[in-house]
Amino acid sequence: MNQLEMLHESETGREPPLERTARRPRLRAAVRIAACAFAGVLVLALALPAPAAPRVGSVEAFWEDSLAVIQPEIRDPLDASMRRTLRSGVPVVVELEVRFVRTGYAFSERVPVRVEYDVWTGWYHVHTPLSPLAIDEYSTVLRLFERDLVLPFPERDVEPDRAWFVKVRAGARIAETDADGGDPASGVEEELTGFARLLFRLFGAGSEMGEWSDLVKLPERGGGE
Repeated sequence: MNQLEMLHESETGREPPLERTARRPRLRAAVRIAACAFAGVLVLALALPAPAAPRVGSVEAFWEDSLAVIQPEIRDPLDASMRRTLRSGVPVVVELEVRFVRTGYAFSERVPVRVEYDVWTGWYHVHTPLSPLAIDEYSTVLRLFERDLVLPFPERDVEPDRAWFVKVRAGARIAETDADGGDPASGVEEELTGFARLLFRLFGAGSEMGEWSDLVKLPERGGGE
């Protein structure tokens, strides 16, 4: 191509053919590098063990006035990786699924319990269904989940004149939305872009739900066992 042709190409806004051809190998190389990086992330995600789900021990079920009360024993609500996430200032959620069963009918309710850690004061803030609590030691947070966690359900959701059987399971994850209580994940994911956001979604989602507890009986209100 002579200088007059190259000048004409530039004036019309088109790249000279040689320059367009030279860019194609670089583009293909960039695509290959991105594909290899993405494949590597997927392999790493599959190779890493999933966070351990909380374990549910004994479950109590009873009526307190107009409320059906479920009191599960949640053991090890957060594994080591989720505790590190929490201690970095990222809120986490211990999600409880309660399943009510009777002859011919069953339904489930999910109850999120949000846990926050203030990196400046060292205090934990636990948002239970009854009230938010400020706790100064993680051992006290553990006792709350093991002994004192109360899940109330109004009689409009649980028919009080019928006996039910109840079981509970739990999982843990990073808080994501307003539905989890408080601010959306402290804006963590919103502040990330591209590859970093992909890593957050792959490794920050948290565990699957754990095993169901044994069935326990919720007697009809005012009735015996």
